This record gives sequence, C-alpha cells and structure tokens, in this order.
Amino acid sequence: MLSVLGIVPVLLVFQLLGSAILAQCHFVAPRSIPDDHLVKFQLFAQYSAAAYCDHNNDDGILGSIRCIEGVCPLVEAANAQTIPEFNEEDIRGFVAVDDTHRLLIVSFRGSNSVRNWIKNFQFWKIDEPGPRGFWDKLFGSDKPQSGNDICSCGIHSGFYRSWQLLKPDVMDALTRAREAHNDYHVVVTGHSLGAAIATIAGAYLRTMQIPCDIYSYGSPRVGDARFAEFVSAQQGLTARITHGYDPVPSLPPMSLFGIYDLGYRHIWPENWISGVSLNGTDTIKDSALRLKIIVSVLQNVALDFFVVFSSMSGQVGNPGQANYAAASTFLDAFVQYRHTNGMPASVLDIGCVEGIGILKQAPHVVQRMRAISMRFIEESELMDSLHLAILWSHPDLSNKKGPESASLGIGLCPIKSFSQVQDLPFWRTLDARARAIPNYDSFQQSDSNDEPDNLQELMDEVEANPATLKNPEVEKRIRGEVGHLISTYISNHEDMTDEEINNITIDSLMSIEIRNWTRRRLHVDVAIPEISKAGTVGRLGTLVVEKMKAKYAAQLEEST
Repeated sequence: MLSVLGIVPVLLVFQLLGSAILAQCHFVAPRSIPDDHLVKFQLFAQYSAAAYCDHNNDDGILGSIRCIEGVCPLVEAANAQTIPEFNEEDIRGFVAVDDTHRLLIVSFRGSNSVRNWIKNFQFWKIDEPGPRGFWDKLFGSDKPQSGNDICSCGIHSGFYRSWQLLKPDVMDALTRAREAHNDYHVVVTGHSLGAAIATIAGAYLRTMQIPCDIYSYGSPRVGDARFAEFVSAQQGLTARITHGYDPVPSLPPMSLFGIYDLGYRHIWPENWISGVSLNGTDTIKDSALRLKIIVSVLQNVALDFFVVFSSMSGQVGNPGQANYAAASTFLDAFVQYRHTNGMPASVLDIGCVEGIGILKQAPHVVQRMRAISMRFIEESELMDSLHLAILWSHPDLSNKKGPESASLGIGLCPIKSFSQVQDLPFWRTLDARARAIPNYDSFQQSDSNDEPDNLQELMDEVEANPATLKNPEVEKRIRGEVGHLISTYISNHEDMTDEEINNITIDSLMSIEIRNWTRRRLHVDVAIPEISKAGTVGRLGTLVVEKMKAKYAAQLEEST
C-alpha cells in the first residue's frame, strides 16, 4: 500500500473552507478603531517586528533595540533596551524596558523556520486526547501531555510547549524588571507564531496576578472556546489584530473538511486593519486567494501528488450554503485546470462522514438524512478514497480526448436501491450525472443476503481444504465470481461471454468497491494500487487467486 509519508517530496493540500459548526459565536458590530488605539497598534506592531531582527533575539549583546531601516522607528526612538534575549529551540524574542512609554515589553518572534512551522501544525489541544482513527492514520498517533497551568481548557500543544520552554527566562526577567520599575505597565506582543505564544504568556501572567495587556498580530487560533472565553474575559486589554487576507488566522482550522470540529476558536474582539466583507459573499474569493498563495509557494516544487479536500455540495449543491457550494465547485474547476496544464492534482468531494462533526452533534440532522436513505461514509472508506485520489493525481497526457476529470465524489449513493428512493427529496433533484447511480444497485444486490450461496460454499470449501486452490476448476470458479461482480457495472452484462468479461477494463471508481467486496466475501486484502495495476477483470481474477494462495501458503506447502 502506498505510504503518504513515503513519497519525497510530497504535499497534501487541505483546502479548509468555512462550514457551519454548532458552537457559541460572538458577533460584534463593525466599528471604527479609535485613533489612540491605532497609535498603540502601530507601536506594538513594531515591537513584534523587532523580534525578527537577529540583533534583538539572543545575539549575545544586550542593549538598544535596532532593526533594519524602517522596521521599528518608533521603538528605536524610544531607546528601548533589551534586558534578556532568548532563543530556545528556535523560539526567539526579548524582554525590554521602554522608559519613554514607561512599559515592560515581552515580544515573541513569529514563524521563521521549518521547526517553527512544525509547532504551528501540532493541532492537538493540551487538555484532551486527540480524535482517534482518521487523524491518527494521517498524521501519527503521538498525543500531547495532558493539563495546563492556565485554565480548565484546551490549548494548542505546539504553542503551549513553546511557552513552557521560554517561561523560566521570561518570568525571571520580568520579576527583576518589575522590582526595578514597579510603576511600569507590562505589554506582551508577537506576530504569527509569536502572537500565539504571546496570548498564552499574557494569560499566564494574569493568572499570576501580573497585570498586562496583550497585542497579537496575525495570530492563529490558540485554543478551544473555553480558552478563548477565559482570555477574553480576563482583566487587561486584549487586542487581536488581523490584516487583510493573512492566511495564518485561519489556522489551526475550526474543522477538517467542514465535517470534523477540531474545537479551535479565536479570542475576541478582532481588530481588522484592512478587512473584507463579512457577509459570506467572499467565500469563492477567499478560496481563490488561498489557492493562489499555495500555488505561488509551490511554483518551483516538483510534486508527486496534490490533493484538495472539498465538499459533495460542489457537485449537488446546497440551498442553505450556496456560497460554500460554489467555492467547492471552484476547487473542482481548479483541479481540472491543473490537469489541463499537465500538473498533478485531484480533489475529493466528500459527503457525510459517520459519527463526527455536525452529524455527531446534531442527531436531528442524522435522522433527517436517514429518512431519505442517505449513506454515511466510514473512516476506512475515506482513507481508501484518499489513497485513490493520490494515485489519480497525475493527468493522462496521452489521452487525445483531453484529461479525464480528477474529481472523486464519495458518499453519493443511497442505502436502498435507487428505484426505491428516486422520488424522495434530494434524490429526485439530482442532475443527469445521477443516472449512473442505478448501476450501483446491481452491486448492492450482488452483495445482499439474497446472493446465491455458491460463493460462500466455495469459500467454505477452500477454508476447510486450502489444497483445492491447486485445482484449476476452483481457480476458474474464483475468477468467474470476480468477473460476475464487476460485470454487474456493465449494461447488458447478461449477454456477455466469459472472454468479454475477462477483457473488461477496471474503472478507477470500481476499485474501492472491489477492495471492500474481496475483503468481505473472499477474506483477502487486495490493495487499490494492485487493483488498478491489474487493469482487466481477467488479470484481477488471477491476482485474487494468487492472494488466496499466499494466504494459505503454509497449508499448501504441507499438502505438497
């Protein structure tokens, strides 16, 4: 089986679009930012920027803060002095005394290396184990430590650990500085990764009865709703400042693929220096911009695959979230554009995944979907689909008709035969592409309880006496059963000869169902790449027989 982590270089792109999540939301009517606030925003933005300059973050020389020309003129004019500078595992910053403004400043640098970005993408919240299953398979099962010293809440593990590394130095410096300047006010600030650490540091200082203000610039989400509520309600000014289309504040995502709620929320209120419309009409524009950023970053990178996660609403629509559906359709078109230009890309249009996200939180939605016989996707099917999307990522440039669609929709089939649901809401509104769904009925019927017992009898016979696999007639019967399964996808398959069935080309969309069927009925595991490589029904039947012989190799050796 192809390993996601075994390809170098590799990239798996998550296009995390906004989705409806059942959570407490805090809406504040847009209003102008007072001029005196803007002055402070500018000053502390320059303190955040100063943390990026090597002279100010542990160059071994304490003293006046200096930056590249034009980066921090207000700070330089104030003649602010660093009292310690710190550098722990590439997390840098300083504590400074500003006599001009009578301030003690703690500033943390943002992401400036690969190690920093690893911190950014450790999505687990500290106080609880992460969701098991899909996430474990994709990113590994390492869990963060439990508990934090700030509140009964969830905090991003990477950000929290960074603060823990710096805390001894920061607390020691602040203690000494406050003793020498007991009438100076403490301000904690940072940008990007530094903003996240600043938020945690400021929250901690307040719990230690050290009054402080927090100014964060372009901060990612730092913790869950409990953490956001806790910090936002603390005494002291908390200013989260964002700018235009900065993508960092959208990380970590609130949800995965719009279906699994990760629980991350922002502190509030937000101070938007250069904003966009908040009425939801920019969903497509935002999606286009995010992809533009990704494409520009990857312009000179040779990719083995490029997978975009989207929603089934892009194929079938969503009356309640038209912009979301349109954005999903845009992603489908973007993938097609990459294929047309010979670049790898594929998209997974995902339906309803069982037991997570809104389906877990809203039982009435589940009941409504069951009432129309909607089928839910299992985790294993999602992973199989991801595997197929990776294999499907490269366009077939030899196809004279042009590249085939690289959009893979999963979860669009009813649990009953289509003839039974075609008049129900949702199913009756599908477009012409839904004509392919009845072809699925024959597969469902072939795998139902009404299926003749001849296959089960054959499997019982092989189980009892594996030596029967050496019998050419048994091999022929197994190949025949495989051929019977796949031929049901073809119209008028009843009139096909054995040779015609053996020459049927296996379509990529059949691969997952074939794999599931061989697992359930033949008790062998045939990987999707092997199914695709087999190419035809005849070769697939031979492959299945070889798999069965390998399974019973020990018994076959004894019978020799």
